[in-house]
Amino acid sequence: MKLIALFAILFTANTFASQRNIIGDEVFFSAQGHVGSILEVCTDGENLRTLSPVKYCTGYSKVWVADSGKKSDGHYDYVCNGFETGVLTTAINYTVKVCLEREYTRDSDDRVLGKCLQYGIENRSYELDGTLDVEYTSRGGTNVYRTSELDYSVPACN
Repeated sequence: MKLIALFAILFTANTFASQRNIIGDEVFFSAQGHVGSILEVCTDGENLRTLSPVKYCTGYSKVWVADSGKKSDGHYDYVCNGFETGVLTTAINYTVKVCLEREYTRDSDDRVLGKCLQYGIENRSYELDGTLDVEYTSRGGTNVYRTSELDYSVPACN
């Protein structure tokens, strides 16, 4: 009887468990193809370093994905073909190649296609202090029942 009561308590607690979702692009960092939360890193000089080892992809293969079952209608995608686990680092200050001028056209399926006509370089930095928007959802992630803000500051690595 005690075992059944314990199971009922665990089942009830698990059924009504919630999930915390952090919203916004500024919460993520990218290193060696791994994208993680800014809450998972520390500062190591001019770099961000993961607090613990993470699994990341070591190589990709380009594959054709059929959109509607027809071989001719689809797009290329990349699939990871190898993994490793380790501590990752990335620079706090970095540059990205951005499209400055784009030409838009439509294909036969009325999809908008864009061809970049001119590229530029943009300097960016990861935010080391700030406020994140947080949603609390039901276990399945379907119902938002509360929102809040979370102040963060990326700590120095030990």
